[in-house]
Amino acid sequence: MSVPSTVGVLSCEHVPAAASLGLGLAEPRGAVVPGLCCDPSRLVGRVPAGMDRLLLGLCSTPVDNQLMQEEGRRAGIEPLCVDVVVLPRSGAGSQAVAARRARLLVAGALARLGAFEPPGPDGYRFALPRTLSRRSILRLRPAHLEPVPVVAHERCAAGRGCKRCLEACQQHAIAPGRTAVAIAPQECTGCGQCVAACPVGALFLPGSTTRQILTQVRALARLASSELPTWEVAYRCRGGGPSETGALPVEVHCVSLLSPALLLLPLALGAARVSVAMGGEGHEHERGTAERLGGRVELGRRVLAALDANPARLELSSRAHEELPDDDSGAAAYDDAWLADEAAGDGGRLTAAVIRQLVRRFAGGEARLDVADPFSPFGALDVNADACALCGVCALACPTSALHCERTGGRQRLLFTPSRCVACGLCAARCPERAAGALVLERRLTDAILDDRTETLVEVESAACARCGKAVESGRLQQLVGARLARAEHATPAVRAALCDACRAPAFAL
Repeated sequence: MSVPSTVGVLSCEHVPAAASLGLGLAEPRGAVVPGLCCDPSRLVGRVPAGMDRLLLGLCSTPVDNQLMQEEGRRAGIEPLCVDVVVLPRSGAGSQAVAARRARLLVAGALARLGAFEPPGPDGYRFALPRTLSRRSILRLRPAHLEPVPVVAHERCAAGRGCKRCLEACQQHAIAPGRTAVAIAPQECTGCGQCVAACPVGALFLPGSTTRQILTQVRALARLASSELPTWEVAYRCRGGGPSETGALPVEVHCVSLLSPALLLLPLALGAARVSVAMGGEGHEHERGTAERLGGRVELGRRVLAALDANPARLELSSRAHEELPDDDSGAAAYDDAWLADEAAGDGGRLTAAVIRQLVRRFAGGEARLDVADPFSPFGALDVNADACALCGVCALACPTSALHCERTGGRQRLLFTPSRCVACGLCAARCPERAAGALVLERRLTDAILDDRTETLVEVESAACARCGKAVESGRLQQLVGARLARAEHATPAVRAALCDACRAPAFAL
């Protein structure tokens, strides 16, 4: 197991020693701190020199992550650069089993911590603890830092009219802007609903980014596939307590930020099952959070059913535990060659890659997917060629270039790439002919997303300028504009004529 050179690992005396974890760390990068599980203040003075990130292996559960972060800051570690992994106690059950599980959990936690990129000041907010202890009052440091979503301005589609994150936020902590949304940190609760709702991946929550989760799950899968006959993953909110099923836990700030791609990712990497548990210590969820998460889980189950896989491989822990048949409970061989690293920053590409791998695992590489679902991250377009004017407004509104216009060989075409469509709905909202039913968007997951095929939705002949012969707008668009201007009192023959931009201005001057 390779450990990033800037990560230090400290553990209490009750868990398997660093040497038996396979870390190979000597003092001072890896050390045992007696009593660390009971007294986080013992971190001070024990952080290895030169380390800017710290992993703590503790036996206690639940762990007060806020207090650990505070002590890490006192010890010189930046916010959110301290991560805690709860390990089995030495002497509890088989020592070999305990050491193996500890090795798996530490490998995942180290990978996650190594993928963390500290955000700027806009990635945190000051908050009071939900419960005040006498220790926090006497130390006069009751406030702590909590992560809030960060906006990637270069990706945000707010300037094109997207409001998906605003509609998802029940705290009204997001305000629209000219080119990107803005988040009010003190109003935000960090529930992650906006992260899950963003169709272009412009929002991320520090400490629980898609890249961190993906990196942790990959590390768990790589080691578990070689050491365990079968393995499962349990997503849970931070501070949610131990896993009761023996599944490998993956903690996120709040499970409500998990996308369909992340929910299905462990199965694509070979896991036998994925469970999702809501809630944690002091964790409160906004109204509708459970319904939205449940909708995404149900979408994943429908995808599995469409691939002839057992839907029980993905479940909410609030449901009755569904046993897998003996011949359906095994894990698959580890394979991540299909997963490009750059896909972690693109929700559509990651989802398509995960589903392609699921098709290979459960359907032998061939499947007919057609799942209409309100939580589908992809959309399907139905265009009425008789009503479409081929004006190109929908293509200009599309933030992912799933729609684009092409003019070649005297023909004009509206092209659509399903794997790039994120179902944001901007195309349908901006279509000038929407009242005539020119373009209808439906949230639907089909096998068209499994490759980068491009479909031709509408194709017409390009019209020619009446003066110079240069190709101009489609004849259908000219007919619509001409018919409407003919009813206007200010209409003139020059306006109604099929002229290009270069010839239109002189025509008005006459």
